[in-house]
Amino acid sequence: MYKINRNTIIFTPKEKLYEWLKENDPEISFTFDQLKPQKVIFLVKELNDANKAEKYMRDNSASLGLLILSSLNIEIPIPPNKRGWETLREWFSIEWHKNVWDIEDEKIIKEI
Repeated sequence: MYKINRNTIIFTPKEKLYEWLKENDPEISFTFDQLKPQKVIFLVKELNDANKAEKYMRDNSASLGLLILSSLNIEIPIPPNKRGWETLREWFSIEWHKNVWDIEDEKIIKEI
């Protein structure tokens, strides 16, 4: 068991995201109840406190938003005015966690 030099940021979809998706694609084939459990978890550098974590998310909000929607298999283009920190906070519940442990012996494999 090893503590690793990463923090996690967890994004959980909110109903506002689902409403935006339905506005932009009325043919969407899933419900909010199906979307909500689809959390997206990022391993990020050690940030040490909540203020640094928020700054990190603010500074990287555009790329985080695109990665999150891509990982949820959402292919609706996001207009530039929806790629900021305020939109992330509106569309997702966001949690930052400082302590990350690897409790497995199996090697971590990174994929692109």
